Amino acid sequence: MLTGTIALPPGVAIDGTLDLVLREAIFAESGCQQLEGQIQWQHAALQLPMGQLENIPAQAVLSCENQGIAAQGEGQSASLSNKFSLSITPSGRYSVSGWLKPGADYPEPMKAPLSWLGTPDNQGRYRFSFRG
Repeated sequence: MLTGTIALPPGVAIDGTLDLVLREAIFAESGCQQLEGQIQWQHAALQLPMGQLENIPAQAVLSCENQGIAAQGEGQSASLSNKFSLSITPSGRYSVSGWLKPGADYPEPMKAPLSWLGTPDNQGRYRFSFRG
């Protein structure tokens, strides 16, 4: 069982409903043996001190990878497009990478925080990669 929390900075909040559908899940003491499922983030929103981003699309397919859990996901809306890969080891270590692309409805005040991801590529995507 994986447990833990993510410490968010002051003034930052994440909202929405996370729907999990498992078609098959087999876990042993050593970790994930077989996993077939999907996660969908409904009514997703991100609140930052400079504004709120709503309708953040995200859905992912779940599977086992090296006895850990893997998720391959993407989403697209008028405000934001994204694609990501996430893996969690049996010991709870994680790795996530992918990209975000602001759309036409992305709030202007929310564009400044994207700069901490670097500069966008030639298709306007901000790439990210985190481990912990």
